[in-house]
Amino acid sequence: MIGQFSEVQKIIQTGNDIIDAILNEKFQECKKKNISMKVEGIIYASLLISDYDICTILVNAMDNAVEACERVLSDNKWITVSIGTYQEYLHLVISNSSTENVNLRTKKADRRNHGLGLENLQECVEKNQGKVSVMTEGGRFVLDILVKVVEESEN
Repeated sequence: MIGQFSEVQKIIQTGNDIIDAILNEKFQECKKKNISMKVEGIIYASLLISDYDICTILVNAMDNAVEACERVLSDNKWITVSIGTYQEYLHLVISNSSTENVNLRTKKADRRNHGLGLENLQECVEKNQGKVSVMTEGGRFVLDILVKVVEESEN
């Protein structure tokens, strides 16, 4: 998987190679689609969550954010990613511009094979002792993810 990201410039550096690869690839995609993308945060701890689970969570979340921005009719298309570790959890907040009427169902014609991203993300987060919350308001969609990724310190 890292091989497919080898052509991507490393503009975003969070401290985790997998997360950096995904976010840098999405940054390039957003640039091509005239979507402003900002990332803030540093990961100080080694993450014990599997690379597969990180990819499932982050790729689905970012794909959904990009697709939502593409549906916005104005030029005000943006994604903001805030990421970091807090105690033994990874906290990830992805905000994006969206249409006023947010519908969490897929807009793709092939609904049988699409529209599972948020469901897969939710299952993966729950499997890793985390939680997901979704908020929408006035053209803004916020996905807030908290997932256990490091061992509690022994005292």
